[in-house]
Amino acid sequence: MKEIRLTWAAWHGDLPLTIGFPESWDVTIVENTPQPVLDHAAILAKISRPQNSLPLTELAKGKKTAAILIDDMTRPTPTDMLLPLIIKALEDGGIKRSGITIVIAGAAHKGMEEDDVIKKTGLEPTINPDVRIHDCDQNLVYLGRSLRGTPVYVNQTVMACELKIGVGMILPHPIAGFSGGSKIAVPGVCGIETIRHIHDYAQCYQPNYHHGPGSRLGNADNDFRQEIEAICDMIGMDFVVNVVLGPKRGILDLFAGERKEVFRQGVRSVMAHYRVKPVQADVTVANTYPFDTEMHYMLRGFWPLNIYNHRQTRVAIGFCKGGKGQLDAKQKKGSLPLRLMKRMRTFKPEHLPNDIKVGMNIIKKKMQQKKLDYLIFSPNIKNEELRAVWPKSRSYAGWEELVAEIRRRHPQNNVTVAVYPYAPLQFP
Repeated sequence: MKEIRLTWAAWHGDLPLTIGFPESWDVTIVENTPQPVLDHAAILAKISRPQNSLPLTELAKGKKTAAILIDDMTRPTPTDMLLPLIIKALEDGGIKRSGITIVIAGAAHKGMEEDDVIKKTGLEPTINPDVRIHDCDQNLVYLGRSLRGTPVYVNQTVMACELKIGVGMILPHPIAGFSGGSKIAVPGVCGIETIRHIHDYAQCYQPNYHHGPGSRLGNADNDFRQEIEAICDMIGMDFVVNVVLGPKRGILDLFAGERKEVFRQGVRSVMAHYRVKPVQADVTVANTYPFDTEMHYMLRGFWPLNIYNHRQTRVAIGFCKGGKGQLDAKQKKGSLPLRLMKRMRTFKPEHLPNDIKVGMNIIKKKMQQKKLDYLIFSPNIKNEELRAVWPKSRSYAGWEELVAEIRRRHPQNNVTVAVYPYAPLQFP
């Protein structure tokens, strides 16, 4: 057998995984040019010498409270590595540890268990800063409306702090163009009305929102991103730390300072580090690490499976400790009439033609989705959960059984295989 070594189970051990293919098969590993990761000293130096901003120690002087916004377990950002450095800088600037609040900015995502909070922060809750999980339904303050009419509700704890810091990662994103920058706050610590409004706007009024299934490269200056920036101006984010991740969640690059400059530089770094040349093959294998915490987030690594329309076998790998998971748990909360009524708040007559076009695209996309046939290698995804999304797909707990299915579909000896070892951190 030809053996290929991968990593999976982000946040759950980041475990080694070995998969194999018959010797007669032609296997290509599609990967980025290897880059060294930053060591502790390099990370500290980049945080200490920010872009277009005073250092955190200077920003902290004369202030008593600070909020540090971090992403949740659905994102692989190594906040457990970054938080101690940020907290120390704030303390060196005069903010006591009791005045620092860490807010897990999960927007409308489900909450987190205490064990996951400890993994994500690297902090023991009894002796460290207060850690709070954002709830998009309560503890909110209304800031008014943006120029595009978005009602802006924001976490009250965050707004009460004198210094606001965001920590996240930069990655191609199908709506915002790229994650990172202001996105940790918007929608991260916004209320459900704000979250619904900006997503409805993107879905219905942004011309290029519904990309094709193989689309990957983001637009860093689309309407959705502009609205995020405008709302974040209202919130007042003082400092951002964004990382560019490599294999095994090592930090390839880090940018700190003023959020818009950090975002611009981070996007350029992602473009340089993540680009690969796709390979057309009989079998395409996409390892969805480090977005393999839940089935919903595996989709970040599905782009290689859909970039070619020819007949092929599509294989996705994901540990998925959380099983199917729950995407944007509160986004669709409420009865259909209530949701339609709230949806009408964002409606404008001049956008009706595009609404119809988008509606037709959604229907078409759902119909296409029903036809997709994925082979999913995961010990934690049940077939009934998988088929609720992709009726023709199947989950395998054993790699040998999955390879047997590939053999059945491709009985010839000269099968070509393309393996993407960390597909979410790659794009064509």
